[in-house]
Formats: sequence, structure tokens, C-alpha cells
Amino acid sequence: MSTNKTIENNDIKLELTRVFDAPRELVFKAWTDPELFPRWFGAAACDGSSLQSVKLDARVGGKYRLQVRRADGEFYTTVGTYRVVEPPERLVFTWAFEKDGAGEEFGEVEPCEMLVTLEFRARGKQTELILTQERFASAESRDRHQQGWTRCLHALGELVEAENETAETEDKILVGKEFVITREYAAPRELVWLACTDAAHLAQWWGPRGFTAPVCEWDAKLGNKIYVVMCAPNGTRYPMGGEFLEVGPPERLVTVTGPLDEDGNLKFEFRHVLTLTEQNGKTKLTMHSRLQKVTAPDAGRYLGGFEAGMTQSLERLAGLVEDLPLVIERTFEAPVALVWRALTTKAGLDRWFFELTEFKPQAGFDFQFMVFPSAAERDFVAREFGAIEGAQQTFERLGEHLADIPARNTELAKSRPGQVAVPAGH
Repeated sequence: MSTNKTIENNDIKLELTRVFDAPRELVFKAWTDPELFPRWFGAAACDGSSLQSVKLDARVGGKYRLQVRRADGEFYTTVGTYRVVEPPERLVFTWAFEKDGAGEEFGEVEPCEMLVTLEFRARGKQTELILTQERFASAESRDRHQQGWTRCLHALGELVEAENETAETEDKILVGKEFVITREYAAPRELVWLACTDAAHLAQWWGPRGFTAPVCEWDAKLGNKIYVVMCAPNGTRYPMGGEFLEVGPPERLVTVTGPLDEDGNLKFEFRHVLTLTEQNGKTKLTMHSRLQKVTAPDAGRYLGGFEAGMTQSLERLAGLVEDLPLVIERTFEAPVALVWRALTTKAGLDRWFFELTEFKPQAGFDFQFMVFPSAAERDFVAREFGAIEGAQQTFERLGEHLADIPARNTELAKSRPGQVAVPAGH
């Protein structure tokens, strides 16, 4: 931990600079986390003083209260309001003292209010912290604060560097850790595959409950890059990157993904193998995730919520696929009039769809097709042929039918714009 100090006497301002062997996310967290903060701020107490209580509400407009009891029994209680909270870069808060300070709640404050600004700058794997305090009532007050902050920053350095060393050890241990999550959906496999590989659908369920995905670059093709930005309810954005390693519709998708740092680099890498299998008309999804690489020293702090976040995402997927309509698009090498006739006349439908007893292309007309001789045969077909696969094959038959129509009849259809041409013999 290096030290650099500058004191400006002309406007009674104090500036202290420290460099810590720890990532700035951790250093910033040490100032805002109610569990970490007392471990270093309390350790800086001297002359028999002790930290009695800490209240932190680190958000813009939130307040904090630091109650210290001196050796003589008197209380020295600091209070303030957060003006700027920009993790992990900047923190600004007021600094004042309570007149009494002995109570458990916020009390009356002395008239002199100071301002503290903290800037956190990334220096590779280190963090440069610049602490500026201004609006001192006197040079003597500034000098006392200099002594106090010097002890505090020394204790802060010991804490974050120890925490970082522990985190690096944990990260090495975590490499190879695996998660397996399974879910069953009341939807055909092809539909679940679509929801997992189409960006517009994925954006509707990706992320924990309450999150959105305003940016979703997810084109499921071998070698394509992945870029998704999740947005938490409080507005915090979490960018994620990755790549498609294997795309085998509609049953297997292999990707590598991970959260991105401010420079666009992966903090850690998970290899995900997603498999879809059909079971009794439903789809079983298995997500096998393995941590294969850790590149950020604080990655372990983000891994704890991975399984919970993925579990909630897959729960949201259930709500999507079970209500998702089936949409199949096809382009035929045939004029619109012929395609329309094939879809709206009994003679046309009989050639590629099913032989219908009766058919009328009008609103409210009911008709039946695929009437099975027994429930057993019906269940066999439902089990062996998925809804989407069956629809795709049906439209392939329509395409074959349209392709067999002689060219002369195609020309006949084109010659009658705005009408449904009925070529002879078809």
C-alpha cells in the first residue's frame, strides 16, 4: 500500500491518496457495506475509543451514523447524507457531528457541516483512492481529521488486501465448480428451443425476477458473439458477453458466457450445455454449467448469486413458452393467388393437407381433420411427432404441391391480378 498526501492550507482542505492491492469494486464496497465498514473503521479507533454502532444507507439522499465511545465515556458521533453514489467510481457525503451523540437514533447536529469526496480509480489490479475533505472550520480541525483518516485508511488497506487475497484463493478453488439445473415445460421442444435461441424471446425471460434485458445480441449461430445487458429494478446495468460454441437444433446449445468488467473483459467464464428432450408431450430442459476460468480477482463475490439467478430465469422461461403462440414462416416459389387457393379451397387442401369432408373459407365454419380411430393411435402420433415439426412437414408438402403446378397455370394466375386464379386440372 503506497501513500501520498497533499494539504492545502489556504482553503482548509485535506486530500489524501492511497493505493490498495485490491480491485476498486471491493474498496468501494468496504465504504458502503454495513458488514465490511465496521471492520476497518472500528479498527482505526485509538486511545481506548471503540465503535459502538454503524448505520449506513448508501444511496443518494440516504443517511449514515457512526457512533464512537471514547475512553472517558463521552460519545463522538458522526452523521451525514450521501450526495453522490456512483459505484464503483465515486462517493460524496456530508460530514457533521451530533451535539450529544449518546442516543441510539439520529440527534441534533452541530452547525459546521463538511463535505467528503471519494474517488476510486482502477490501476490494473490495484485501486487508487483519493479522499478529499473540505469546509473545515479551522486548520486544527483539519489536522485532527488528517490523523484520524490516516489511521482509517491504513486499517482499510489491511482489510481489503486481506479480503482480496482470500477471494483470489477462493476463485482458484471455485474453478471447475458445476451447477446442473433441470426444468420441465408444458410446451413442445421446438418452441422451447425457439425461446432459447431467438433474441426477441430470450430478452423476455433472461435474468432474475424483476430484471429486464434492454440489449440482447443473441444470434444462435456457431462462432457468433453474445452481448446481453441486464437491468436491475434499481437501474443498475449488468453487461454479459460470450460466444456460441455449438448449435444443434432443437436439442443442444453450448455457449460460454460471463459478466464483463468496465473494459469489456470477462470476469469469469461459464461453459453452459443446454439440452432439450421430449417426455410425454412435454420438454425437459437441462442446463449444465461449469466454471472454467476466472480472470478477475473478485469474481468469487459474483458467483454466489449465479445459481439463484439462473434458476429464476428458467422459471420466467416457463411463463413464456407455455403462452407462446406457434409461428412458422415459409416463402414459396409461387404467386400469391395460387398459395391462397391452396389454403382456402377444399380441392387445394386435399392435395397437400388432409382430405376434408367439408370445407368453407368463411368465419365461423368448423371443420375436423386428423380424426384417429383410437386414443392409442392419437397418443402415439402426439408422442412421436411434435407440433412444430408436424407443422413444418405440412408446409413442406404445400411447397412441393405448389412446385408441381405446371408453368402454364402459373402464368395464368399471374395474368389475373386481384383474383384467385383456378388453373385447369388443379
